[in-house]
Amino acid sequence: MPPTRPFHRNPERRLTPRLCRQTAITIAPDTGARYRQDLPYGSPAWHKCYATLRNTIEGLNGYAKDTAHQALAQPARRRVRGIAAQSVFTALLLIAANIRKIRAWRGLTPGDKTAIARRARRRRTSQRDYLPHG
Repeated sequence: MPPTRPFHRNPERRLTPRLCRQTAITIAPDTGARYRQDLPYGSPAWHKCYATLRNTIEGLNGYAKDTAHQALAQPARRRVRGIAAQSVFTALLLIAANIRKIRAWRGLTPGDKTAIARRARRRRTSQRDYLPHG
């Protein structure tokens, strides 16, 4: 007669450690205090405080990763070894992106803010000017 083995409903369950099978854990209050947020994530107050800031920084990230300009997301454009050299080149690329953004803004604003903007004179033509002579 072969030896009997204990019966388990789920044979894989007996192979996993007890820690992986438990359904709840207890964490001390001071653990993770460094990552605590004053506002509950996703609440209306959180959205009011963080949504604009997050959208702004994500827009700047996309601007700096533009492959036609700085291409910050492409490490092949920074062929140096070491974290210090990579950090310096990343800082230089971000400086270049900021300068590009400032130049674009300055191009959209009038240079002389004290001058009065005058409207261009309207042409005084009518359909009679386009009629054939005859």
